[in-house]
Amino acid sequence: STRMIYSKKSGFTLLEMVVSLAIISAVTGIIFWNQSKFNNDLEITNLAYRVALAVREAQVAGTAVRQSGTGGSATFDIAYGIYFSNTDTVSYIYFADTNKDKLYTDPNGTHCDSDPSDECISKTIIGRGNTISSPNTILVDASHTYNSSVSATHITFLRPNPDADIQMTDSGGSIISPDPNLVGTSFCLTSPLN
Repeated sequence: STRMIYSKKSGFTLLEMVVSLAIISAVTGIIFWNQSKFNNDLEITNLAYRVALAVREAQVAGTAVRQSGTGGSATFDIAYGIYFSNTDTVSYIYFADTNKDKLYTDPNGTHCDSDPSDECISKTIIGRGNTISSPNTILVDASHTYNSSVSATHITFLRPNPDADIQMTDSGGSIISPDPNLVGTSFCLTSPLN
């Protein structure tokens, strides 16, 4: 008697292989896209914390009697602050207000060079393509109205008052008188991936 032996081969057909690869590709793409968005959101959150900590550092230095200068020129009545400019949206400057005008002073415009008349202590580059938008003036009667004459914002702290003194200047460096409806200043942190 003759016996028939059938061998059954197991495996994927071409159609099953294509469908499986399409499903794996779609799931992988979704995971990578969400991971990228998560990383970007995390970077913006960290940047907001770094800016807030810089402002807090200025507040502590200005109200905790940090010494400015050395030797016989040392003084303890200097305001410390943070400077934001809408011409440089990728950095901000931590400064000591040595001339006591409540503004960041940089006579030659080089920001943080070795010139003693430059009040810069440090300049922070925010990096990764992120930016700090131009300062916006928020008015009570018109939400988020932008004052186009604002070129820079100077935030300083001086003891004994822990509250911020916020001065806005135009492109010529002149102080812009605050509107009586002024409530505050807002900054927008943006990322190229948003």
